[in-house]
Amino acid sequence: MSTKRKAPRRGPGYSVEQLPSGRYRATVWNAVAKRKQPVAAADGSKTFDSYEAADAAARAAKTRTDSTYTDAGVPVARQRQRLAFAEYAAAWLAGPGRYTARGELATLGTMNTRTGIVNALIKQFGPRLVDEITKTEYQAADAGWADAGYARKTREARLTTFRAILKQAQDDHLRYDDPTKGVTVYAEREREPRLLTEQELLLLLCFLPVWFWPAALLAHDCGLRAAEVCGLRWFRLTLDGDDPSVLVKDVMEPDRTLRGYPKGKKTARVALTPRVVAALRVLRASRPDDRDDDFVFRNSRNLPLRPKEPNRLLATAFGRSGLTGQRPVFHDLRHSCGDNLARHNASAVVIMNVLRHGNLKTSQGYIGAVSTREQREWMLRVQSGAALAPVVPWWSPTGARTAVRSSTTSPYGRTVTTGRPCLPVAIRADIHVPNGRTSMTGTGGHQCPPKGPLKRP
Repeated sequence: MSTKRKAPRRGPGYSVEQLPSGRYRATVWNAVAKRKQPVAAADGSKTFDSYEAADAAARAAKTRTDSTYTDAGVPVARQRQRLAFAEYAAAWLAGPGRYTARGELATLGTMNTRTGIVNALIKQFGPRLVDEITKTEYQAADAGWADAGYARKTREARLTTFRAILKQAQDDHLRYDDPTKGVTVYAEREREPRLLTEQELLLLLCFLPVWFWPAALLAHDCGLRAAEVCGLRWFRLTLDGDDPSVLVKDVMEPDRTLRGYPKGKKTARVALTPRVVAALRVLRASRPDDRDDDFVFRNSRNLPLRPKEPNRLLATAFGRSGLTGQRPVFHDLRHSCGDNLARHNASAVVIMNVLRHGNLKTSQGYIGAVSTREQREWMLRVQSGAALAPVVPWWSPTGARTAVRSSTTSPYGRTVTTGRPCLPVAIRADIHVPNGRTSMTGTGGHQCPPKGPLKRP
């Protein structure tokens, strides 16, 4: 005869029983497998020291594997697994989180970054179930991160990772909505860029290594980013011919692995200025043993630069130069490129192509407000050009008004439906109108005469 003593059930779908050894075992009902499922303890065993520990574990397991749910007040008879966010986020990091959007294995640097982000999210939402996290809850967490002084880039990375985790949860049928829909990270710019003048740039070059001069000029004149400069190889450069340029494609990761696509995942060819071409030719002549697939910029140990090394070199040069004010970072050279283009009346489209922005609105940020004096100058240019444009009359002033039928489309795109012709009046044209009306003197466009034929004086 069995000596097992079954404890009273504390809830539907789970039970706790005492074994002959004095320990306790908890089980939950799995509606999918249609059988009882044992609950594991924290140490991995299937028994517990006390009844309270077994009952708490059974309740938690029952909550995670419930057989009946109520969504929006409507009972849904189906099995849906419920997992804690900490457990599911760790599983995502070991599974789908190991791959990029293109289906490739993520680099070591990317995985280290994602691990830190997932740990921060687990710290915030770990005890919560995946299907219980709401949009308001995440916005409150993001506001707390902003108050704690986290950078906007860090908060955007957390939002992107959190969105990817919940997207996978939707695919696994753990939840049916996306709480991050419509969530945006708002933050003021932490620091204004230090825009360098031409004199300041030349002074900094005097304190930079000679082999690094082309890198600084590539950022200042052509708008390349630090990681793009570090990943540049010789065969991406076209220094000969009438159109020297660089193909921006390779990007250096923090662990010195090369990524084959830049920010925005679109390669582009950017023109080179004459002084950039001259500096690159001098650097290539000083390295006659370089092959075409060698990196252009290497440190004293003949290793390619990491993305943070240009900032350190520029900071050292700034400290030695004696310049005052805010210390520039390497990305400020790129901002200086966009600002110089805007100050020399380059259009937003040109700035967008040089800096390779994905959105025209970003490029328009370099173009400030236009003064009324400049507006008037452009208006006068338009009017002076219109005064020289020929006007082709399509209506004879001596013809009767029946010369134009109803619903006739003019060469100027206007549809006449009244049977009355519309006269294109040239600049400074003076046509006499009968019936006591004054003459019509226009500056272009259409004038509809009164009924009856018109006569020239």
